[in-house]
Amino acid sequence: MVQLLQRGIVQSFFRLDRSFSVLSRSVGLKQRHKSKENIITVSSVKTADVDLLQTLDESEISFVRNLYDGLTKQIRHSLSQSITLVESSHPRKQLQAQLLLSLVLDHQKSLESEKGEIATSFRIGISGSPGAGKSTFLEEMGKRLTKKGHRVAVLAVDPSSSTTGGSLLADKTRMPQLSVDPNAFIRPSPSGCHVGGVTRSTNEAIVMCEGAGFNTIFIETVGVGQSEYEVADMVDLFVLLIPPAGGDELQGLKRGIVERCHIVVVNKCDGDLIPASIRIATEYTSALKFMRSPSKNWKPLVFRSHPSVRAKVPILETEVANGTKTPGYAADLLLREFFK
Repeated sequence: MVQLLQRGIVQSFFRLDRSFSVLSRSVGLKQRHKSKENIITVSSVKTADVDLLQTLDESEISFVRNLYDGLTKQIRHSLSQSITLVESSHPRKQLQAQLLLSLVLDHQKSLESEKGEIATSFRIGISGSPGAGKSTFLEEMGKRLTKKGHRVAVLAVDPSSSTTGGSLLADKTRMPQLSVDPNAFIRPSPSGCHVGGVTRSTNEAIVMCEGAGFNTIFIETVGVGQSEYEVADMVDLFVLLIPPAGGDELQGLKRGIVERCHIVVVNKCDGDLIPASIRIATEYTSALKFMRSPSKNWKPLVFRSHPSVRAKVPILETEVANGTKTPGYAADLLLREFFK
């Protein structure tokens, strides 16, 4: 799998156009909640959020202020507490979370004005069936990015029990090196039986990571099926991992999660699994021709960014167009280049 990572997948991530959803906020309100210990300036905050200052008491506002200060100073403990706050179902905690979110969004907007650019992150969704190797994939990818100077956050979603409500939160154990990297932050969270592969507060957790200065954020979903692709609406790039025995061309033709992804990665391609990986990559490459692209400017790729493959594609396309090679043979040649 390391070889797959070294062959251009990172470049595919960062060549994409960055399109971010900017939350609308009304500006111009300049009110203060007076306290002997803390003063929060409410500027560029939604009108509805101003009422939070009237609802929360001084100790609650002080707690939010401390979290906000810690976030903007990139203190990891403050980020952990902030995510815990937005995940809480307690009514008072939810009010505090809304105030904190407003302050963080306002902070991000200020950074945008100062730098003249969007001060948010590049969001990458990683999804796949149970056992597809999502956590192991993230371990390798995250280490490569931190070595390049990126600050990487991983929001890993684990399934919750439908009977007890508990969750094992074990994804972090498969990322032993990344979990101790000072430029990385890993946060496992229970799904809370929320369908779609993510939690109800995943989007808010992303905002907190952005407020703490992380510029690359991975969202690892629970082991999902064909209809669980809610994360696709939260990210800039959606990656689907499939194991070597991930089905045939008909499986790839089915709509749902395959239709929403930008990159398909055939994982665990080593040892005895190499022949099966070649077959499934061919099947999905063939199936994706019949898919409607999720974007006018992008078509899902199965490993096309490999240097040798990228160099051979124009030549083989010309030979196929001239009738000197068949499409099937040309595809086999590309696969041979990839698996050399």
